[in-house]
Amino acid sequence: MRGSTPATREGGFDLRDSDPFVDAFPGLRAAFDGPSMASALGDALGVGVVACEPREALFEPDGYCMVRCRATLERGDQVLIGARLFRDAGAAEAFRVDALEQPAADLDGRPHRPPVPVLAATLPALAIAVAVFPVDGELPTLVRVTDPDETASLLDRALPAVTGPYRVAAAQYGRRRRCALRFEAGAPRVSAVAYGKVVNDGSGGQTRALTDALLHAGAEFDVPPVLVDRPELGLTVLGAIPGAPRVAQLLKARVRETETPPDSPALEEAVARCGRIAATVHRVELPLGPSRSLDGEIAPLHDAIDVVRAYTPELAARIEPAMLSAESRSAGTETMAEATAHGDFSYTQILFSGDRYGLVDYDGACRAEPGLDLGHFLAYLRFAMVKAAGVEAPRFAPLGDALEAVFLDGYRSAGGVADRAVEERVHAYEIVSLLRLAVHAWQKMKPQRLRNILAALDARCAVTT
Repeated sequence: MRGSTPATREGGFDLRDSDPFVDAFPGLRAAFDGPSMASALGDALGVGVVACEPREALFEPDGYCMVRCRATLERGDQVLIGARLFRDAGAAEAFRVDALEQPAADLDGRPHRPPVPVLAATLPALAIAVAVFPVDGELPTLVRVTDPDETASLLDRALPAVTGPYRVAAAQYGRRRRCALRFEAGAPRVSAVAYGKVVNDGSGGQTRALTDALLHAGAEFDVPPVLVDRPELGLTVLGAIPGAPRVAQLLKARVRETETPPDSPALEEAVARCGRIAATVHRVELPLGPSRSLDGEIAPLHDAIDVVRAYTPELAARIEPAMLSAESRSAGTETMAEATAHGDFSYTQILFSGDRYGLVDYDGACRAEPGLDLGHFLAYLRFAMVKAAGVEAPRFAPLGDALEAVFLDGYRSAGGVADRAVEERVHAYEIVSLLRLAVHAWQKMKPQRLRNILAALDARCAVTT
């Protein structure tokens, strides 16, 4: 019922339960209501839509909210819809005209044009602008990059043994201004898979620089080669490497006493390998910029918490003590010497296949204190522990502490510096990463994920008090 605060809804702090947020975006409830959205899309796109499933969501404080939906058409085709929610219909229509009209026109006549008469439209009553993938107002080159003919021209030279046609699909599309793609081609006997990322911030150059440096240095782990680097398209395509992320699965199996995934190392060995990978990255000499500092990581969180306070003040009050802890530790610990950093180092980026393991996703590469990567990894590891253990997470706190030690021992064994003073600095970065994860979960309207992150944050602050 209206008038309830987010804290009364099982502590989830869900934006969809915030009256000020619902009042700010008149189309919010409809965007998460499958039948309502299916009806509205059918009218706007000129095609029968029999079902609409809301998927990723993201609130951006600069004035809009994004919801991606999977729509099923009458003929059985499925299309991906990007719905951008505004505060009024005028803003939605302006976005359609300014950002969506041209890429929609560019898609007309291409072989991969989705089977809908209208590719971009406004839902005035809901103040929503919608576009059918690959039309994207912030990534207009997606229209070209997902074209099978253009894909063939891009990849044929990089994969000469593979025969087309190429199939392109969105692999990860939940974030703003970037889209990860999966490229697959070839007959069953001669086939290939590659992964690309389209961004609009120029980070593809960082990917090539770091992967080339690691390959040249003879890294003991697999590094995907850059197959295509097209800055004018915002596109970088990397070859596939074997394996899959395993740390979270191994942790879950340990906590729940179930069988481990096949073709996987032991949990402690997997975590130690992650530490060795981090040390290898940090040893690479690479003048990447810009630099990222701990103070620079903390500063945006103040603005983010102010936005949280405007819609869910209880959540802001919940995380502010951790913010104070991070600031205190930043001021009370010695800065580490800057090094090459991965920039988004977590167990999700490390793939395992038997005795082989590798690192992916290099577009966040930068110069930073090693604590940036180490703290981020430990934040994800603590979150994975809480997620796996649920209400029994406190009982498994010793396992989390032991795995932290294993990770840092692995880092030291490969030449990384991580003495007691350094670990204090790493813990500050870990708290900052958990705070950022909490804000992102709130922005993405994932209340269960947010609850798990808050529990991980409580555990981290408790052991560092």
